[in-house]
Amino acid sequence: MIVAMTYRPPPPLRNILPAGFLISAAIAVGCVGPGCAPEAPSTPSTPSTPSTPSTPSTPSTPSAGAASAGTPKSAPLRFEPAKGDHTDLAVGETVVERIALVADASMDWNALELVTGCDCMSARFVDKADPRRAWVEVEYHGDKVEDVDGLLLARDDEKHDVARYEAPIVVKRKPFVQPRRVVLEAGGSPRFEIVLGQAFARGATPPDFLLDDVKIGDESLVALVDAPKDETERTPDHETLILRSRLAFEPNEAARARPGSVKITVRFGAPVVERVVEASWPGSH
Repeated sequence: MIVAMTYRPPPPLRNILPAGFLISAAIAVGCVGPGCAPEAPSTPSTPSTPSTPSTPSTPSTPSAGAASAGTPKSAPLRFEPAKGDHTDLAVGETVVERIALVADASMDWNALELVTGCDCMSARFVDKADPRRAWVEVEYHGDKVEDVDGLLLARDDEKHDVARYEAPIVVKRKPFVQPRRVVLEAGGSPRFEIVLGQAFARGATPPDFLLDDVKIGDESLVALVDAPKDETERTPDHETLILRSRLAFEPNEAARARPGSVKITVRFGAPVVERVVEASWPGSH
């Protein structure tokens, strides 16, 4: 393996006030003095019938669509890290990195899609085993000279953006080496490649050979096993010529028996630049 790089508010509370009873009182007015007619006896009022107590209201049932706290629908999501920086890319170079998509509660990652904001980026899930942390692989493609604000979004099945990752991207014509670091897997092929490259604008004169020199930190561990293989490629707009040189290396059997690493220094390009690539392996024991 080669590595580069809703709060839904609760139903409104109802303030239920007990119903009161209205009791009316009769006030008798008398007549005093001569000439007054004898007072007619008042008819006793009929006692009022007590009102029937109100039946308590049945608590409302939550709607079927309401999501309880902590469910995948409402769990907050975020990329870790939330920001990156890829302002050092070269035309013709591809850089790969892995970032995490993290949820505060168990999440069905299959309900999400990954959307990028430019053609120079692509992304995919590479590990969804953990319901709270998924791993996303992001590729940056240096197809042309550009300066853009890179954006990666995680989007749910209702087309809502639930997490975002931002990374400025600057791509220039300059020498590059890829991968920038090599990690060999246990049980895999011991051979690995380093690719040197540089893009030249139309009308520029490229060098006859891209590679100037290569030095291995400890030649007793790793050897260059093949002659450099040179390739040329033109971008779709035919405005850029890309030269590449592939170098193949392999740790010897004794070195592979135990964990180890080595630094490989390459000089290449026009003008010549120097880059260092570290290669490591886990050992067979």
